[in-house]
Amino acid sequence: FNDIINNLERVADHCSNIAFSVLEKQDIKLESHNYMATLKKKGREEYRANVKHFADKYHAHLDKVK
Repeated sequence: FNDIINNLERVADHCSNIAFSVLEKQDIKLESHNYMATLKKKGREEYRANVKHFADKYHAHLDKVK
């Protein structure tokens, strides 16, 4: 389980790196660490709402499968 979590975190990090590369290619200059910190602070409520929405959605689906 820990290996899976670690690998998913690495995938997420790679996805972030790809996203920043795409933005830089479009001449959008961002400092990645500051940008990510700002996103996390600004979007906490939106993030929590999304987590709840998808947890409810997919946990409900898993309950039906059981």
